[in-house]
Amino acid sequence: MRATMSGYYRNLQLDHGKVAKELFDVTKQISSGQKIQYAYDDTSTFVTTMRLDNELTTLTQTQQNAQKALQFSTNTDYTMSEMTTLLDSMKTDLIYAASGVHSTESLNAIALELRGLEENFIQLANTSIDGRHLFSGTAINTKPIDGNGNYQGNDKDILAHLGSGVDQKYNVSGSDLFLGAENATHREITTNISLYDGTTGNYASVNSTLEDITGSGADQFFYIRGTNTDGSSFKEKIQLGNNVTVGSLLQAIGNAYTPSTGVSVTLDDRGAIVLTDKANSSSKLDFHMVAGNDVTDIDTLVPTTGLEFMKSGLTSNTVATGAESATYDRTLFTKTEAIIQSNVSQLVKNGVTDSLGNDIGNEFAVDSTKLTDVFSAMMGPLHIEGVDLNGAPFDIDINLNASPVTVTGDYAYTVADGNGNNTLPADITYRQLMDVVNMAINQQTPADNNVGYRAAINNSTANSTIDLSYDGKITFSDLNNNPSTVDISMYDASSDTFPGAPGSAAGSIATFNTNNALSISDPKTDFFKQLDDLIKSVELGRINADGNGNDPRNLGIENAIQVIDDLSRHIGNQQAVVGTQSQTLQRTEERTQLLMLTTQTLRSETIDVDLAEAALSLQQLTLNYQAMLSTVSKVTQLSLVNFL
Repeated sequence: MRATMSGYYRNLQLDHGKVAKELFDVTKQISSGQKIQYAYDDTSTFVTTMRLDNELTTLTQTQQNAQKALQFSTNTDYTMSEMTTLLDSMKTDLIYAASGVHSTESLNAIALELRGLEENFIQLANTSIDGRHLFSGTAINTKPIDGNGNYQGNDKDILAHLGSGVDQKYNVSGSDLFLGAENATHREITTNISLYDGTTGNYASVNSTLEDITGSGADQFFYIRGTNTDGSSFKEKIQLGNNVTVGSLLQAIGNAYTPSTGVSVTLDDRGAIVLTDKANSSSKLDFHMVAGNDVTDIDTLVPTTGLEFMKSGLTSNTVATGAESATYDRTLFTKTEAIIQSNVSQLVKNGVTDSLGNDIGNEFAVDSTKLTDVFSAMMGPLHIEGVDLNGAPFDIDINLNASPVTVTGDYAYTVADGNGNNTLPADITYRQLMDVVNMAINQQTPADNNVGYRAAINNSTANSTIDLSYDGKITFSDLNNNPSTVDISMYDASSDTFPGAPGSAAGSIATFNTNNALSISDPKTDFFKQLDDLIKSVELGRINADGNGNDPRNLGIENAIQVIDDLSRHIGNQQAVVGTQSQTLQRTEERTQLLMLTTQTLRSETIDVDLAEAALSLQQLTLNYQAMLSTVSKVTQLSLVNFL
């Protein structure tokens, strides 16, 4: 083959262009620091770089989320530590107040200090960081605790997104902190009248006999009403001789409760009977007892002197004609100006599940809760009486054993759902129960089960409302009168009857307002209400519960110390949850930083230029280019003369 000049110059042009491009590329890499500028430069490198960039963006956002969440959680942890310190200060003041050596002025000074600590506690509860309240749930713009200690937030969790399908909670809602439950806590209740031994002149002991307490040689009949751990109720009449000891009485009380769970029954050093639920996580344990002569109708009982156990200062309704200590649940709801409220929380029975299959036992009832999920049984009538908005007495029965459920008495109709459907005993809800009560208070009778039923409810709500409070108590509000003229009493129609002979029988189907034993410890927490009650103990100068004094349902200072211990334990457990959250967030942040470093290294290896290598390549290409140009120059100078 013959090499022509045209072929030579064509090859020369190709080589020149190739070397020039390589020089341009390596110069561009050095100036930009990257191997490629556009996707078409190297598709594989471009795709890998984009993937790593996306991972870096995700990791950066995760790190920012973790940092913000960790800051929130850390502040929450710190604030709860301050709360624990305040509770310790309160406990110190209570122990000091319980010494019994203080004058009225000294106790008032301690109470004022406690009120100041309570105010500090409210301020801590309302702590906000960067405009976000720590304990309001997801309602971060809402101050969680109002001036009356009521919780205003929600029970929702705030979540930090930490990756695909990974969300981490980093708050403690005020619902959990101030109204939450401690499932490991055993409910403990106490009577508020002390037993005295007339022989020794001191508080009774377990060895004191009934005759030592009463001064009587006659047999005593004890009338017990109670509720077991599972929510079932009972009545028990026990006959004991005058020589029986208090210890034997306590054993008889314990035997009256369900043996499978049962209660521990003791006598404290002030002669009060204390019952402790052997099972934890239940708030249903209840107790009432009175002693006297042998009767079947409690209204005819003559209580034995020295053997009364509970007084609450509640007002008996028109039906209950016996002594206060014998009255249990036939009492008027407590009236405070335009608000009338029961004192017994409605709690769901054990074993009840929601629509998702979750066990909701021991939760507070809500409007949609069925009575069968709370009531001990659905038998006989639930009696409701009182005074309506016009000042007239009313008297009705809700017949829970009728199918469908009917209302009889001053107003007669079938309980319906407002859509034309009659309600069966298994389906009636608290909302329907409260609507029946409100209609009676407003003198409303449904014309039918559909439009007329809804109209009667609507006409009633124009003047008054009746709802369940956050803690499951029936609460009536008079919208037109302050104070209200309304009175309400709700109870089992057979509440006053006992077995004809000593023995047991079914208890009340439900209770709403009772002269029952006082709660010392309970799985459920009502933080600011409990704080207020314990401070009132100091303001009253009440060392122990006293059914014969002002505010007979106040626990007293010594029992308030136990309340403080329970609150401190609850705060500590919630703080442990926050600590776990903070550790998780901190580990996430550290792991994310490591992943970011690894990803950045991979990205650098993928797209970043090794400047030393690029410089060497540039030098080599430059020498090659110069050599090529030198060769071309010499070749182009050749002529035919050079070959002659």
